[in-house]
Amino acid sequence: MNGKYGLFVGGVALSMGLTSCDQTTHSVTVDLPTKIDFSDGFQQSDADAILKECNAENIELKIGDTGEITFEPSINADYDASVCVLEYVKKSGTTKFGFVGNEKHVTPEEGQ
Repeated sequence: MNGKYGLFVGGVALSMGLTSCDQTTHSVTVDLPTKIDFSDGFQQSDADAILKECNAENIELKIGDTGEITFEPSINADYDASVCVLEYVKKSGTTKFGFVGNEKHVTPEEGQ
């Protein structure tokens, strides 16, 4: 069929061409002004230093009991501060990272 497929719906034949799309990624990098030492693992003191360094007033970065890191920006979190925090987390080399979404900020009109 030369890359085209037909579909018959309610007495009407529709012709559709197949198209492939390349996956697009976007990378954002920032220069990190302060070196934070992760040699003893990622500690809550590191998280606090990162938040301060990135001026991330509306972002929570917490370390759980088993060492997992959770990142939770508020609905008003600054984009650049978020990128800065995430760059530090990336540089730490941690593999236990969770992004807490902001679905709790959905209004009843928007639905769940």
